[in-house]
Amino acid sequence: MRHCKTAKRLGRTKEHRIALRRNLIGSILIKGDMRIKTTLAKAKYIKPHLEKIVSLGREKNLHNYRRALSLLQNEAAVARLFNEIGPSFAGSGRPGGYTRILKLATRRLGDGGKQAFIEIINEGGGKAAPKKKRKLSLKRKPKK
Repeated sequence: MRHCKTAKRLGRTKEHRIALRRNLIGSILIKGDMRIKTTLAKAKYIKPHLEKIVSLGREKNLHNYRRALSLLQNEAAVARLFNEIGPSFAGSGRPGGYTRILKLATRRLGDGGKQAFIEIINEGGGKAAPKKKRKLSLKRKPKK
C-alpha cells in the first residue's frame, strides 16, 4: 500500500522518472518558445520541479547555478535559465506561478492519452488588456 506517498510514479522506476524530468525540463528551457507538448500527467508531474528551477534562476550566484546544474545536468539549459529566463522574472516581484499548463482537445493517436502544453509564461508580454466597462444599452424609462 502506498500510504503517505504523494508523488506520481508514471509507470517508471525512480531512475527513469529522474531522467524523464531532466529531459522534459531541459527541453522546455532550451526551446525558443519555452513550451513543449506532452501528456497531461507528465506536465502535472514536472510543473513543481520546473517552478523551483526557475526560482533558482532568479538570483544569479554560484550556489544556485551549481544546484540547477546538479538537478538538470544540461549546461546549455542552465546557462539559458540564468542568462535569459531568470533575469526576466527577477525584477517582476512575482512570487511564483512561472509555468502554465494548457490542455489540448485532441488526444494522442496511439493510446488516446490526454495531451497538454506546458510552458513558461512570457513575463511582460502576456499581460491582459484592462477590461472595458460595459455600457448599459437598455435603460429603463421611468413610468408616468
